Amino acid sequence: MTTEEIKYSLTNNHLKLSLIDKLNHYGKTLIFLILPIIYVFLKVKSFFTHERVNSDNKTLIFVGVFTILGIIFLIIQKRQLKFKSIRTRLPENELIALIKKVCDEKEWTIYDFGKNYLKIKTFSDLLTGSFGEDITIILDKNLVLINSKCKLSKRNYLFSNPNTQNINVFFERIKANS
Repeated sequence: MTTEEIKYSLTNNHLKLSLIDKLNHYGKTLIFLILPIIYVFLKVKSFFTHERVNSDNKTLIFVGVFTILGIIFLIIQKRQLKFKSIRTRLPENELIALIKKVCDEKEWTIYDFGKNYLKIKTFSDLLTGSFGEDITIILDKNLVLINSKCKLSKRNYLFSNPNTQNINVFFERIKANS
């Protein structure tokens, strides 16, 4: 994570994604919004070319349903990037030791870390239906921000939610040690 990404996350309370990760993350939404986008494009084009575009009730209902679904999935995808936070008085070195201990117990891998952040990878588990999670933890003075979302590299189900169980594991440990 870059300093810019950390600042963005602290300021906006949302995980900052690269352009490719954004396209991958919001791709589900684009699937539903492509029809309304094409319809609006054709309607605007028809004003200049005087071509007729079908605007009967069935077409408008169909486009409306896809627009509503697209907006709903946009909201769902945006929420998945939101950080959960907890305040603590634990020093940073104790927090990092606690996080590493949880990762060892759960057999998760820390694949990226820096001065005040850690990125953790969980693995696929057929029993829980998880394809794996990417957990991002940012440490800022007395505040710990945690986000757990489905791996962007995997093609997950449409309704995949961030794994709150992973976040709760860290919160419970932090509370118990505070």
